[in-house]
Amino acid sequence: MKNIAIYVSAGNNDTFAKYAIENLSSDCDIFVNYYGNNHNDAKFLFKHSKAFSNKNTTKFVSLKINYNKFKINQYDCVYVFDDDCILVQGNLIDLYKVLDRLNLKLISPSHDPNGKGLIKLMHHVPGNHKFRYTNFIEMNFPIFSQEALHNYMKVYDGKLCGWGNDWWFCHTNLSNRQLNCGIYDKVIVRNPFAANK
Repeated sequence: MKNIAIYVSAGNNDTFAKYAIENLSSDCDIFVNYYGNNHNDAKFLFKHSKAFSNKNTTKFVSLKINYNKFKINQYDCVYVFDDDCILVQGNLIDLYKVLDRLNLKLISPSHDPNGKGLIKLMHHVPGNHKFRYTNFIEMNFPIFSQEALHNYMKVYDGKLCGWGNDWWFCHTNLSNRQLNCGIYDKVIVRNPFAANK
């Protein structure tokens, strides 16, 4: 079994599940929940993912449903990315390496400020540094250690569909005030505006 899982809840505007299958499947097992209505996309994702479900619901709700069923709980690291993620710079596998090396619970790539996203903390910060410790990770592109995702799945009720999951999983994992969360500025992703999808 590989150490890394990628979980994507993919709809009709998916870019990331296909990207992960085509570019990251040698390093990661890809898990997909499909909520769109394109038969060809569904067929492709079903064929090439480690496990597949077809629930018309949001990312964290479907993850709660599939967490034990797909044995996602066995992975050292789980990427829980939005389906419209676009890689702008860097190697997404480096995020796992940093998470492991620094013994972090949560990590995120930095966000391209030219994309959608109001939280300036998440925006890419240029410079010679690579990593910033933070006390918050936004919910679009979080990467969980096994322990962090397990901690969250224990308390998450599967009812909160969208905004607020990030505050909840950060509070669940970062309440002891240790430096175990941060943003890796050498990897940049874009959350595209709806008009650009």
